[in-house]
Amino acid sequence: MCKFPRLYCGFACLAGADLLFTAKLLAMGGGEANLVADLVHQRFGLTGMGVLKLASVAAVVAICEVVARARPVVALRLVVAAVSVTAVPVAMGGGMLASTFAYLGGSFDGSGLVDTARAQQRPKPLREDEVPLRKPAAPERTLIKMAEDEADSRHLAAI
Repeated sequence: MCKFPRLYCGFACLAGADLLFTAKLLAMGGGEANLVADLVHQRFGLTGMGVLKLASVAAVVAICEVVARARPVVALRLVVAAVSVTAVPVAMGGGMLASTFAYLGGSFDGSGLVDTARAQQRPKPLREDEVPLRKPAAPERTLIKMAEDEADSRHLAAI
């Protein structure tokens, strides 16, 4: 019987999301940051990456189950660490995809590709009565420059 079935399920789901995000980013011209996964991708393609991901999930679950027999607290920490480590590239990949789609103005269609017709549209120029929502420009003088000027004026006053 599995010791941590919910954590294993979460770990497997995150690993699957990582694979999906990676596949999408690679299709968009991105690269794989993991050197081992990159070598597998170059040699065996996306299928190889899927097998690698499945093998890594199986290895983590097997190791945690073996460790849990003797030291359940250590096994729990291992599973939590595996979930946490896997969540990082998922969050990064999701953020990259979201920012790319927002930048391009695209969306997912049935095939999961960018809506290229919409992505190639240029934004309309603003009319004179339309004001863009932007922060006001930063003042010319920074705090450091102001402090330097004040120090210079005190120095000159002392002379």
